[in-house]
Amino acid sequence: MSLASSFFWAWAVIHFRRARDTKTSLVVNLGKNIVGIISFSLAILIAGVSYFQPVSAKELLLLTASGVLGVAIGDLLFMASLYLLGAGMNSIVGCVYTPILISGSILFLGEKLTPGLIAGSVLVTVAIYLASVTDFRNKPKNLYLGIVIGILSMAATASSVIIMKPLLTDGSLVWNFQVNLIRLLTGSIVLIIWFIIKPSRHVDFTSLKNREGWKNIITGGLTGSFLAVLFWTLSLSSLPASVIAVLGQLTVIVIIFFARIFLGEAITKLKIAASFLAISGALAASFF
Repeated sequence: MSLASSFFWAWAVIHFRRARDTKTSLVVNLGKNIVGIISFSLAILIAGVSYFQPVSAKELLLLTASGVLGVAIGDLLFMASLYLLGAGMNSIVGCVYTPILISGSILFLGEKLTPGLIAGSVLVTVAIYLASVTDFRNKPKNLYLGIVIGILSMAATASSVIIMKPLLTDGSLVWNFQVNLIRLLTGSIVLIIWFIIKPSRHVDFTSLKNREGWKNIITGGLTGSFLAVLFWTLSLSSLPASVIAVLGQLTVIVIIFFARIFLGEAITKLKIAASFLAISGALAASFF
């Protein structure tokens, strides 16, 4: 399931990057969230409202915090970093997600650090670095700003996972629908408030009216905010967060190939070698 999540998220990232050419980060984020909210709402209706489980005040509070950190702050910063750095350079920044989530899982969730997990983390981190290092030859204009924003994005996302993980012990499909719906709703509410009060909101309004980019946002929302997130939370309900952190980094490798096909980015021998390292790392983290 984690691998399916990586595939769908990589596909979504390509569309988000395209949409970002004509839309602001806030509009792209809100747009994809709305698509996700509609999709999960329909999924609950199709599965049957009778399977809907009551949500306690504590669970609602934790999911709200997770949604604000991951959906509002984390994803918004991710979109900004993706635009500033591009797909390849953003991959390097994404490396910090694995050690942050693994550290948090050990400290707050009581997960154990196994030899396979250590080896897998090292292999995947090295793989992602090798796959993206050639991008340094053409440094983005706002390189350091993009890196800082990207690191903050990964920290916010990892924090949201650590908060949400204890609530995914149920493992049922409808409960996962509910968890994701609540996170998307609470995160979107924060984004809407920010949309209304931010000083430069006229830029977002102009972006919102622009007809270009909506097809990419809808496609990215279906594959990213619905399918990728669904498989991601289902994986979290059955595997340790530290393992998911390593497996999730395979998204970067998929993005490299998708970027070649759909964005015209070159695939080097270094990137091919990195793919094998990343796959080896994911297997090590999963089975040893």
